Amino acid sequence: MFSNILGGAAGFPVADLGDTISQSLRFRGEGNHLNRTQTAGNRRTFTYSIWFKKTNSGGDPDNSGAGYFELLGEAGSNASNRTGMRLEDDVMKTYNVSGGETNFLYEGTAMLRDPSSWYHFVWRWDTTQSASADRLRFYINGVQQTLTETTSFGQNSDTFVNADTVTFSIGDLPGGGARDQINGYVADVYMVDGQSLDATSFGRYQENGVWVPKNYTGTYGTNGFHLDFADSSDLGNDVSGNNNDFSATGFDTAAISSSNTDNDVDFNDTPTSNYATLNPLNTTGGDVGIQSANLEVTDVGATTAALATASIAMTSGKYYFEFVRKDVDNGTEYGIKPADTHITGNLSGYSTGVHIENAGDLYVNGSRTQQDYLTDLADDDVLNVAFDADTRQVWFGRNGTFVGDPAAGTNPAATHDVSDTGYIPWIRVVGSGGNETGAVNFGQMPFIYTAPSGFSALQTNNLAEPTIKNGKEHFEAVIYSGTNNSNSITGLEFSPDLIWIKVRDAADNHVLVDTIRGTDSVLFSNSEDQQASSFSRFTSFDSNGFTVDTSDGSWNNSSNDYVAWCWKAGGTAVSNTDGTLTSSVSANTDAGFSIVSYTGNSTLGATIGHGLSSPPECIFTKNRDTSADWAVYHVGQDATAPEDKYMALNTADTTNDAVDRWNDTAPNSTVFTVGDALQTNGADDMIAYCWHSVEGYSKFDSYVGNGDSDGTFVYLGFKPALIILKSSTSAFDWQIYDSTRSPTNPALLTLRPNQTASEVTSGNDLDILSNGFKARDNGSINNNSGSTYLYMAFAEHPFGGGNQPPVTAR
Repeated sequence: MFSNILGGAAGFPVADLGDTISQSLRFRGEGNHLNRTQTAGNRRTFTYSIWFKKTNSGGDPDNSGAGYFELLGEAGSNASNRTGMRLEDDVMKTYNVSGGETNFLYEGTAMLRDPSSWYHFVWRWDTTQSASADRLRFYINGVQQTLTETTSFGQNSDTFVNADTVTFSIGDLPGGGARDQINGYVADVYMVDGQSLDATSFGRYQENGVWVPKNYTGTYGTNGFHLDFADSSDLGNDVSGNNNDFSATGFDTAAISSSNTDNDVDFNDTPTSNYATLNPLNTTGGDVGIQSANLEVTDVGATTAALATASIAMTSGKYYFEFVRKDVDNGTEYGIKPADTHITGNLSGYSTGVHIENAGDLYVNGSRTQQDYLTDLADDDVLNVAFDADTRQVWFGRNGTFVGDPAAGTNPAATHDVSDTGYIPWIRVVGSGGNETGAVNFGQMPFIYTAPSGFSALQTNNLAEPTIKNGKEHFEAVIYSGTNNSNSITGLEFSPDLIWIKVRDAADNHVLVDTIRGTDSVLFSNSEDQQASSFSRFTSFDSNGFTVDTSDGSWNNSSNDYVAWCWKAGGTAVSNTDGTLTSSVSANTDAGFSIVSYTGNSTLGATIGHGLSSPPECIFTKNRDTSADWAVYHVGQDATAPEDKYMALNTADTTNDAVDRWNDTAPNSTVFTVGDALQTNGADDMIAYCWHSVEGYSKFDSYVGNGDSDGTFVYLGFKPALIILKSSTSAFDWQIYDSTRSPTNPALLTLRPNQTASEVTSGNDLDILSNGFKARDNGSINNNSGSTYLYMAFAEHPFGGGNQPPVTAR
């Protein structure tokens, strides 16, 4: 690895991207592994570090049942004596088996099922420690994990790591079977013999808080090694200086070609250059098999189609990628579609976008526009795709010959409709009662044909440079315990302008304060009541947090725990005369958020300046002087006219249609329009909170639930810190998830803005992911079959982008 600090584009500072990892090794779960016979070393104290990009959950490439990912296994003459560290059904387990008996088993609590980015795992062993919990410490992305001791290891016990003549194996368990094999990518593997090191020896947080790789600079001990896989002709080469080389078995080292997409060694997909793969969380489910480390899709013996999408969406820039027809009977179809069309059934999402059908016909939005656009398609054909996300033009070709000229920008197959959420590649194999396979290459392997001039591989470093690289500079959720007296909550990277507080373990009001209304003016999201005095319960907005005081259940009771969701607006409000009503506005145009105060006039069509640079996509309004419901405008309420609809934050009601809320007029880049209702334009003092999407930081849209524990996947283009959900078609409660209360998956803890109730802890599973989120429950909270759910999401970090390191998997 080498240092990777790049100069930013105009207006951006230089970013620290970590120490570059240049290559990874692909494991396809087909017996490929690395082995080395150890000599005698320290069996009690050692450290193991590995970067890993996983594939489909459960470890089974054919979707036929549960499986294991074996990251490290060690055995003597047989599998009855071994030490192992493995992902088993998405949970990390670390164990020691001696004489066939398990005498040590530690299990993690996190479900590790994010396939779209890289995990960093570090195991820190030291069985000489007196405290059992200190004998094994396990880190994910720099954070020490909670481990459950099913069977604890005695002090000074020996493992089989560093045991003389014992085989050290990566990717397969010596003496194990097919279910003990990795199906994924491995990079930058370290073993340090004789030292117990924490994760900071191998990784670090860069200036925006992203965990990135770090060169290890210490000594290695007798059996220590460093595998970087940089030499494709010598995969097991130890570059530590110890020459503890490994033998490599089962890896395909033949050059990539249309007849060989199984090359495992020339992979550019690494923790510092994260490439698109097929996303097993966003398929048609059922009989879809994602294989070859998420680069092949197979219809597993069924007569229906199997469709899978890529893990990265294209919102700007020019991209080239290749599909390969393999083992085709009925055929393979491939193309691009808007990223916000969600797959909820066999063909959902297939009828939007542009694609080539099996016979070579061109389809746009599900309708055939040209027969035989490509001709004579056959097995092992390479199907070329070039897409310009800025012009929305797409070109298709076969075996290196395009119809039209992508480099010149002429004669595209189609120019698609505008999609604000970008476009995502997809592939579909058509069932015929047997396995049919299609392969993809987004540039992690050498392309079979040369990309057109100006077109890049689909990886996060080639995405647009994000304007917000650290979401915590604009939004953060913080948790605290009450004290009954003055209690300063600190640690924010900004001075908050809107603070929304809820007690977690008791029934009490949600309380909202903002810098325009001041410290003594409180609103309640769960109530229609007008604003009330805080009675000095909330005392100050501080430079890096806020202060609460006195004993009160909503704010600061010593027996309770709290969460505060905090947004940065623009500080001191300024007068805005863009609308027919003068407003006072505190606006953060970078983050697309403003707080707007105005006095209503009960007149249809009044307009209010919001201070943002784009039309708001979500608005909360509340009458401050008269009891009235909250009014919510959300762009996802209706596909064509969301301005005709409204919801209420303080009720579970579905979307309603009324001209008196928004005057049936969509917001524009300077003002939003109101009707004559008390909720939006009473002859009273009013407050409005306005947001619009900022790529890589926030998004406001909707999805449809599928009623399955393998729920709908929502692509955001960032790792979310906060998700607020509400069904617009079913009378279900609002829900709030955040990564602070739920730092690992599944995210189980929700609070309901329309209820005083305490935290819900079950029946609401949702995975927060590196590039979006996925419903993991079949109930009403987030995934009722056929129900439409509106969402608001705010980022911890963008998925990636120019001059920005790829975010880690969660």
